[in-house]
Amino acid sequence: MSKLDNVIVALDFKTHKQTLDFCESISGTFKWVKVGMELFYSQGSNLITQLKELDFKIFLDLKMHDIPNTVEQASYALTKLGIDMFNIHLSGGKTMIQSAIRGRERAIIDFELNQRPMLIGVTVLTSLDQNDLTEELKIQHQIDDYVLELAKLASSAGIDGVVCSAKEAQSIKKNVDARLKCITPGIRFDEKDGQDQKRVVTPKQAIKFGSDFLVIGRPITQANDIDLAIKQLKQDLA
Repeated sequence: MSKLDNVIVALDFKTHKQTLDFCESISGTFKWVKVGMELFYSQGSNLITQLKELDFKIFLDLKMHDIPNTVEQASYALTKLGIDMFNIHLSGGKTMIQSAIRGRERAIIDFELNQRPMLIGVTVLTSLDQNDLTEELKIQHQIDDYVLELAKLASSAGIDGVVCSAKEAQSIKKNVDARLKCITPGIRFDEKDGQDQKRVVTPKQAIKFGSDFLVIGRPITQANDIDLAIKQLKQDLA
């Protein structure tokens, strides 16, 4: 297995052409790409079809959070697109999480799909830190403890994994459920280069902490020399 097989490249582009041109340039190097809200809402499901034609696995990152029935129907609609991973906010509660599972399973049966996309739950966004949690959201928990509580909810509801900082992955595996996949955004080659992320780690740190998938966007997509960035990533993962 390639060192890059569990790296998910976040497609931080605004247009259809920019996205496909970039993906054609990395086809065969990376297996996974992430399509987020901005790209999906502006370009639609046709982009998903074209990315699948390029043989990419797709993480559709829409972070659903709504009443259970709405999430169930949305989960049904997204699953039939043939994606490989999608997510919800765990703060929506256990009933909502299980509704997402039901929507996925109904779509698999109705459309006779051969694969079951991973359903993962967002714990605490990596753009938030302790001060945001306590002062703005008025959540009176240490961020590590709060992430663990949400991970326990994910495990009890029966989904496949969680989105978390790499700094929390090791604790989730040890104290909650070793089977939960930990998908880690906020990856930077230099942890001081956070930009709009606050709980940032390097690829090397993420692997050490036990992350299963690393989501990396701008360090690759906006690199002056993409080949050099990929080389550095491989070295960090070695």
